[in-house]
Amino acid sequence: MRLILFIILAIFIYGGVMAGPISEVLLLNIFGPGPEECLPIGSLYAGHNLSPLYFSKVDFRHMLSTPCSVITFQDSIEVSSAVTDSSRKYSYFGTKRGFPAYHYIVKVNNSDFSEVDSLNIRSVGPFSFIFPALIDKNDENLYVVERNYDYKLSKIRLSDFQKVDEIYLGEDLRGIPAIDDNYIYFSRLDAWRYTIRRIDLRTLTIDPIFVELEFPNYITCILLDNNFGYFGANFRTLNTFAILKIRLSTLEIVDTLYVSYNHGELTVPVMGTDGYAYFATTVTLPQKSKIIRLNLSTFSIESILELKEGDIPVRYGFVDSGYLYIATRYYSNSFLQRINLSTFEQDYSLFIGIDVNVVLR
Repeated sequence: MRLILFIILAIFIYGGVMAGPISEVLLLNIFGPGPEECLPIGSLYAGHNLSPLYFSKVDFRHMLSTPCSVITFQDSIEVSSAVTDSSRKYSYFGTKRGFPAYHYIVKVNNSDFSEVDSLNIRSVGPFSFIFPALIDKNDENLYVVERNYDYKLSKIRLSDFQKVDEIYLGEDLRGIPAIDDNYIYFSRLDAWRYTIRRIDLRTLTIDPIFVELEFPNYITCILLDNNFGYFGANFRTLNTFAILKIRLSTLEIVDTLYVSYNHGELTVPVMGTDGYAYFATTVTLPQKSKIIRLNLSTFSIESILELKEGDIPVRYGFVDSGYLYIATRYYSNSFLQRINLSTFEQDYSLFIGIDVNVVLR
């Protein structure tokens, strides 16, 4: 049976590769638990929306797909969120379970990749999902933004893994919320205009200070630095995209950098360690996504890299040891793209599974 599944998968992947050539592709074992042979350095988890749902480990530093242990969520029908604590001891996954469906947060021990606990947040409808969750600086609380028929934020105390509070956010959110030491930043529709808002973590209330955008312009992504936030935006009124530089202490726009519509919508921001920020763009296939390299000191675009395939970023990226990694999807095939930051060239593309919806480092 496994041989038949492998042949079917190979034919499917071959078709995907022919549709968009991949320089190098390695197969990940997606059939279930394999030998415990993951290299300990540089692991990430890939969440697959197959049936049954499962997460598998990938060694990204060596760009290897050695079969590794997996955790299977047999009773889940969707996974849309993943985050790990600063100690990397535990990870937390947002899933949808049951019928009628409920949103659950699943706590996983990273040492043996076993499910420790699960928490039912609330019942939800068919088109609901959980945004990538946020953890505060001391690993005390987990903050989960959910979309159902509206948007709510739940506060989960990690010491006993209990929901302790929630707040209503609105009926239409744009971009993925981001957290710093004091606030959670998000964007929502207010009285026919999109605004940038923030939630005070001490009181779990929405700050009265906000930034208002001209309708129908909206925020596409949020990246936070020490003193400034960089907000990707779709400026429909000008037929262009933009990056807004906002002073976080006062929540004021201090500069605007315009980005051509031809590059695609800014959707996956990554903070570098070398004075740069990186924004991956989402395009309509067969167009090719791009990586925009932003010089933070001059607030200018230094270079733009076009990915080799027509891949669509899937909400996750990170920098490690001189490389930028971006998770992408080409139709149903999912890949981890590696960009050498010294040359700013894409040098590797690793197949990490089919229908990977979340990636967790």
